[in-house]
Amino acid sequence: MKSLIVVLVFTLFSCASGQSCSSGNPCQLDATYTPAAGYQCIVHASETICTCPIGFELNRPCRPCTRMNPADNICKNGTGRLIMCLDTVDFGSTYACLCNDPRTNQEAVTLDPNCDLSVTETSSMPTTPSLNCQNGGVPANGFCNCPSGSVGPFCGTLDNSKLCDRIICKNSGACAIRKKAAGYESVCLCRAGYSGEACELTGTAGFCSSTSCQNNGACREEVIGATRNAYCHCQAGYSGTKCEIRHFTCTKPGKFSDSNMSDQGDYFECTPLGAGFRIEQKSCPDGLRFNTLSGLCTY
Repeated sequence: MKSLIVVLVFTLFSCASGQSCSSGNPCQLDATYTPAAGYQCIVHASETICTCPIGFELNRPCRPCTRMNPADNICKNGTGRLIMCLDTVDFGSTYACLCNDPRTNQEAVTLDPNCDLSVTETSSMPTTPSLNCQNGGVPANGFCNCPSGSVGPFCGTLDNSKLCDRIICKNSGACAIRKKAAGYESVCLCRAGYSGEACELTGTAGFCSSTSCQNNGACREEVIGATRNAYCHCQAGYSGTKCEIRHFTCTKPGKFSDSNMSDQGDYFECTPLGAGFRIEQKSCPDGLRFNTLSGLCTY
């Protein structure tokens, strides 16, 4: 019990002791309260604990962005610039307002409820180090985001039956659970003519040649029965059957979602290199997606 209190001391409030999370709804959870936002009902020993990322309020949702009466929501739209209200603790606050900057026509985050961009903030809480997430879980917003195949408040329990949860295989591929040397893993079973970890690669019939792939893409062949296909594995930022499309270019340092593979949790990291930038392709743990606002891998 002590370790649980250390982790959740800033977010929890006690419900009536002895009530079950599965009956009576002691934490009054509904569609407004989701585990992905930090709302959970936890039974520990004889106590029922309700967690909320920003505290507790009577008779209305404690999230400041989704209150029943829009007038009670933190972010307003008086200037017409508001894009959305963000329920988050990533900006050193319990909320942030995502607004449009008319000077650049770009999105900007501010803590001002009226979209005053002179108080624009950047994330000051990229991680929550007090949470000891296991099995590749990512701490964010006061709770652990668990990869597919792990469950529990701290991702401490392995469940092989959930290895395909939130796994998306492209081009009508199907996720399957397969035994490996030690344990199990999820794999995408691809339709004929497709390959790659997520079936994202489209093949061309025949052998690899010097003209198979453009922009320094690497050609690999696969032979299934009497069919031979060549597949281009592209450099970071390139896509297409022959790597002919440049779909992402680094223009500033940071982490950026891969628009082609965002449903796989892929993202780019750009770091300064000489007069330009170095680009790296990176991936979130299985089943998680890259969150462009927090720069973390979450649900």
